[in-house]
Amino acid sequence: CEYVGEIITAAEAERREAACPAAGLYHFELSGGRFLIDAFAVRNVAAFINFSCDPNLEPRRLDALSGDKSLPRVGFFARRDIKTGDELGYRRDPNATTRKNRSGSIVCLCGSKNCVGRV
Repeated sequence: CEYVGEIITAAEAERREAACPAAGLYHFELSGGRFLIDAFAVRNVAAFINFSCDPNLEPRRLDALSGDKSLPRVGFFARRDIKTGDELGYRRDPNATTRKNRSGSIVCLCGSKNCVGRV
């Protein structure tokens, strides 16, 4: 499942988050941090995949169909077999998926024995 949204600059992400703090929850930082995928207003089902301390998905870089490696795409792939009815989740890495380190800002409710308590 591809993480879809607008490709924006880090400066634009900061502006949008200042105007609407919830927008930052849908920012996925691309390699290098210069650009982000903003899935707040324009998104698909991938924007609703939860964070998890025991993830069954992992984000991977996908090359753009045009071959332009400067703006990669991101897709989620299974880390293990997923049964029907299992909740999908990925580990949010504050250093890779957001401009700001939000570690500790959101209580984690994943229920995993590996839960770190905060997203």
